[in-house]
Amino acid sequence: MKYLRDIFTENDGKSFDIAASLAALAVVCAIVFQGYVTFSSKTFDVLNFSTGIGALIVAVGGAQKLKPASKDPL
Repeated sequence: MKYLRDIFTENDGKSFDIAASLAALAVVCAIVFQGYVTFSSKTFDVLNFSTGIGALIVAVGGAQKLKPASKDPL
């Protein structure tokens, strides 16, 4: 659980990192929604799915880059 806490919190380990939390939620929602669509229609469009996940990864990278630097040096 410490590993997950390190991923989803700031350097202090107490305040949640909104970019990482929303990124994880977006990826889980994308996978669940694609699973539902695949189950209901029996088709899977790998090109559209990979384009969407790629866009999410680019957005998460941008959010991490735009995040202000930590005030507490480690």
